[in-house]
Amino acid sequence: MKDDHRHNNRQAMEYPAQIHAGADARFPCLLRDVSESGARILLPASKGIPDDFVLLLAHDGTASRNCHVVWRTERELGVKFQSMPKPAPTKPLPYPQPSDEPSSEVVKLDT
Repeated sequence: MKDDHRHNNRQAMEYPAQIHAGADARFPCLLRDVSESGARILLPASKGIPDDFVLLLAHDGTASRNCHVVWRTERELGVKFQSMPKPAPTKPLPYPQPSDEPSSEVVKLDT
């Protein structure tokens, strides 16, 4: 039996899911065990599955996890869940500061 280097306890299960590997590439799979940090996935063949993919936990894609493969056999993958991508921070536009001196610029408004 190989050494177990996991940081979280895994829960055994048999839960159907799909691997989304980009474009229209989807592969049916079965979650065999899962923890807060990763999972063991059973599938017909691990060949052709990229090292990084999205694991779809619901058919409509509403529940998913970004995954990175840490080990693989012919029919199984061990994956680490990756952080969900954070949206790019939006930098607020600078608010114009009033100047101490009055402006001599005249602005004509259309009426």
